[in-house]
Amino acid sequence: MSVMRSVNDLNGVDLNLLVVLDALLAERHVTRAALRLNKTQPAVSHALARLRVLFDDPILVRRQGGLQPTPRALELAAPLRDALSTLGGLVDDRVFDPGRAKREFRLSMSDYAAEVLLPALTLRIAHAAPDVTLALVSLGRDGARAAIRAGEIDLAIGVYPEGRAEDLRTSPLFDDAFACLADATSGAPASLQAYLSRPHIAVSASPEDNGEVDAA
Repeated sequence: MSVMRSVNDLNGVDLNLLVVLDALLAERHVTRAALRLNKTQPAVSHALARLRVLFDDPILVRRQGGLQPTPRALELAAPLRDALSTLGGLVDDRVFDPGRAKREFRLSMSDYAAEVLLPALTLRIAHAAPDVTLALVSLGRDGARAAIRAGEIDLAIGVYPEGRAEDLRTSPLFDDAFACLADATSGAPASLQAYLSRPHIAVSASPEDNGEVDAA
């Protein structure tokens, strides 16, 4: 009975609004969302007004630096993306064909990961998926996870020593090793104690990220 009631409640809902909401949460900008959806800016603004009525929430509010999602909107982001993915599978069960795909994939990775992976990756994409483009950003670990959950990026590549999150799919890419650089006058430290006694320079993708060596 409760399932039927929830389905009936959708009778008066324009499901296209959910597609607009997904784009707005990803772009956090009405004009960019309109470009992404191939709609006019007034049409997306009108849809945002309807979404605010539908969810009884402002959805996006203007703060310093631009539009920011409300707490309610952030709660909606992940289940919304899952729901749209499921609906997309219902109406289009075709296997992904990279040769016919025309879309942009948004990735987060460090400059090091980009140097290691992008040369071969871009060559493979140019050959197998010529109409696919990549947009790169560099986010910290917490920022990348949050961006994936919010639908702002499609993939994050990095080091995640704390393990996988239950709501995110992960896959190992390759193993790497650390190297210690020391000034020539002092030489390389001969022990852990000697290493810890030296002053250090920390390189991090973002202020909130701690290096694995420091964490150890």
